Amino acid sequence: MSPYPHKPNVCSYRTLTASVALAASACLLVTGCLGDVAKSTADAGSEDSPDRAKPDGGAGAGSGNANDGAVGRDAVGPSAPTGGDNDPGTEPSADGGAGAEEPKPPAPTDPDPQPGVCDTALLCDGFEEDTPGQAPGTPWQTSLNGGSVQVDSTRAFKGSHSVHISAEAKSYARAYMSVSGAPLFPVAGNQFFGRMMMYVSAAPEGSVHWTNIQAEGPVAGQTYRSMYRYGGQQNKRLMANYETEGTASDCWQHSATTLPEAKWTCMEWHFDGTTDRMELWLDGKALSDLSVDERGEGCLGNGTGGNWYAPTFDVLRLGWEHYQNTSAKDLWIDEVAVGSTRLGCPAP
Repeated sequence: MSPYPHKPNVCSYRTLTASVALAASACLLVTGCLGDVAKSTADAGSEDSPDRAKPDGGAGAGSGNANDGAVGRDAVGPSAPTGGDNDPGTEPSADGGAGAEEPKPPAPTDPDPQPGVCDTALLCDGFEEDTPGQAPGTPWQTSLNGGSVQVDSTRAFKGSHSVHISAEAKSYARAYMSVSGAPLFPVAGNQFFGRMMMYVSAAPEGSVHWTNIQAEGPVAGQTYRSMYRYGGQQNKRLMANYETEGTASDCWQHSATTLPEAKWTCMEWHFDGTTDRMELWLDGKALSDLSVDERGEGCLGNGTGGNWYAPTFDVLRLGWEHYQNTSAKDLWIDEVAVGSTRLGCPAP
């Protein structure tokens, strides 16, 4: 049974794809579980908070990043089996007699371009069942401070919907879509892969520090939480960032690669809490200068002795947060997936 009351069973969950038509047909005939593929459009919860006090200084020279504090514990959802293909099906004969073919299940509203990926993914979402102008539905919730998170129909990597993230021109502007807790977390082995398609209008100039991906949780055997992040700083260059809450530590590792602007970009990540390792791929290419094993280039407020002690992951946040004053920023996110193995980039 689905963990969400408004979703009768996993076959009607939001990740129905075009990968296994026979499996979907069997599901329809045996269990009738595709009888209702409508997703609840109840608004996702939001969590607005005032600016969090951070001292100047932060990740990297002149970054100004420091502890941003916990911003809440949100809801989460699992992945689901795939549905049928794009074939509309064969109508039964008019007389309904022997030899009449059974109708095929309807094509899913959000077919996955990589057959089989969403079958095994822990989370898979193209936002096609969400309502434009509203926050994305379960399992997503929002965490906002001078920003907005809304489903959008003006720009999409695939299909007709994406999620539009807007952050205001102010310090500590935040607009995240988040998942937390069961049934996604805890993840097996405390490690997971993720991917999303991302379209950024323009990256910040100068030394402004920003985040697009944040995974966090308590550090085993300690009294503090830690955050593994990917974003950027220093003339639009991508950056890995480690920060703690409950002890002062703010660490960085910069890349020579800059954030692509005004185009769809595939961003993949891997966070491994068993080895204190994090990895990033951009459009399928590994960025070796953003693979961090236990320690990065440097730290401020070095409460962990330079070590990037991984958390027991319980929250994943995607979107935008910048920590210094900069111009308003717009970001679109589409085709999000999380799994226990690398998922790769989707086709258009």
